[in-house]
Amino acid sequence: MVASYPSPVDKLLTYGEIDILEVSNVLQEDREHLHSKKRGINYVEELGFTLEHVPDLLRMVVDEELNFGDGENLEYWAPIHALRVIGELRAEDAIQPLIDFFQTVDQENDSIMMALPDAIATIGEKAISPLEACITNFSQESNQDNGCEDAVIALGSIATKYPELSDRCVKILTQQLECFADNKTEINGLLIEELIELNVVESAPIIEKVFAAKRVSLCLVRNWEEAQIELGLKEQPPAKYVNYSFDEEFKYSRNQPQSTAQGFASSNPQQKKKNQKKAKK
Repeated sequence: MVASYPSPVDKLLTYGEIDILEVSNVLQEDREHLHSKKRGINYVEELGFTLEHVPDLLRMVVDEELNFGDGENLEYWAPIHALRVIGELRAEDAIQPLIDFFQTVDQENDSIMMALPDAIATIGEKAISPLEACITNFSQESNQDNGCEDAVIALGSIATKYPELSDRCVKILTQQLECFADNKTEINGLLIEELIELNVVESAPIIEKVFAAKRVSLCLVRNWEEAQIELGLKEQPPAKYVNYSFDEEFKYSRNQPQSTAQGFASSNPQQKKKNQKKAKK
């Protein structure tokens, strides 16, 4: 049985499915239209949410019955809507509880996994210091918590959403990468990805050191050469084309494994990172 929530929080139980990929990594110029154009909902205007509702919104976010529910049910999406309301309210009191939720969130729930860092990032500047503390505390090999990865993603999202805060976020990400010898290799990979996505060319020397030390794993950028290309420091080498005979092509195709995947793979960076986190389990 779904827990009881006061109005207007209870209205979120009936809002239903939303497209997480459509609204991730929203740029600054889109912020004023974020809810009316991208998300289709302006929660504050439509439902009258205020900061007084934050405790119940947080309770909905961590509600296990909702998070582990059936995606076909409307209630399943309520925690995502609650996260968006928190972000829209720029609710500073919610920052630490949401960061704490990094540690217990269901890793198989893609929707909540993508919405959580995005909600914290939407809150903005006040989230930077707590996220930095999370990254510092949970980045080393001796710690098995997953919170650091979400914190890195959230910090990168702040830099994207709020360009005026980019320098501060980049400094934190770079300083953490400088500790690559002590960091978990997965964290190094994620830090490199964020710095490259933010086009931080100045990070090239430390990125080169990390690859040279072989202290990186599960990274979308496979090596130092690819990193240079992504940062615009090196040109993409021309593709090599080889003319094969019909018999050679037919033989090659017969030996290739057949994919059972349907549709197209996501090009969304956050979704790729979540897939990587699952892959290492």
